[in-house]
Amino acid sequence: MRSIVYCTGSIRFIASNRKYENQTYSDRSIIELLQDDTGRYILRALDVENNSQMIFYLTITKSDLYKFGNTDNDADNIDHPNGTYRVFLKRESREDFHKNLRKCIRRLDSVNPQSRDTNSGRSTENKPPTGLQNTISKVNEKTILADIHNLGAYIQNGKGSRAAELIKDLIASGVRLRIDTVKDSQDDKTIKIQIKIDGIDPRIINHEATLDMEVYSSTKIRELRALFEYTHKFPSVHQYFFVNGHLADGESTMNDLQIQDGSLFVLFLTATS
Repeated sequence: MRSIVYCTGSIRFIASNRKYENQTYSDRSIIELLQDDTGRYILRALDVENNSQMIFYLTITKSDLYKFGNTDNDADNIDHPNGTYRVFLKRESREDFHKNLRKCIRRLDSVNPQSRDTNSGRSTENKPPTGLQNTISKVNEKTILADIHNLGAYIQNGKGSRAAELIKDLIASGVRLRIDTVKDSQDDKTIKIQIKIDGIDPRIINHEATLDMEVYSSTKIRELRALFEYTHKFPSVHQYFFVNGHLADGESTMNDLQIQDGSLFVLFLTATS
């Protein structure tokens, strides 16, 4: 068993039913990413101030087990059958912990494309299924967009080595990058949108289904096309994004289109063959 990276912070457990109680652990809790002798990745958390009590010991078998917070002030979330662990990492080591954990998740996806929990049977608030048939999402869509966003920030702030590492990771994961002018991302915020999938592609099995997604105000339509090409194998040339009844240009950003939380896109797919 080897330790890859660790970080300190506070952890809260939010129970999902009355059989279990909510629990708050100390601010000196440690969460550690481990790899055992068989190559499995494990997340272990200990409460140092409470005799190093074990908080959790979880094998990473699916890439969306760990949900990354958007900002330094946001909690990371870890799903558990009995509830959710909310992890508030210390700012000084949070970025390094996230970087190493994302690397491990990409490696997991590369050897097991179905590691993402797309068929877990968990509740989706009674929403219809995504309506996509015979498609596999290898990685978390939010993680890809976040990495692309962070890449621009690293380049803009002169962090060349971090940018180079992230470029290698993205390319190794199969994401195609395009060199573009880096815009000021100082006021770049996340926006929650919905995407309704329609069209004549035979893989669409529910024309009323919608996908919930978080994007950035600087995210371009062509980046959404690339995302769907990578995660669902829809060629970008067959994707047409409509918003407010108009076809969106590939170079338009969410800010250009005046997109707000709750905005609805229609992704129309034409036949791929």
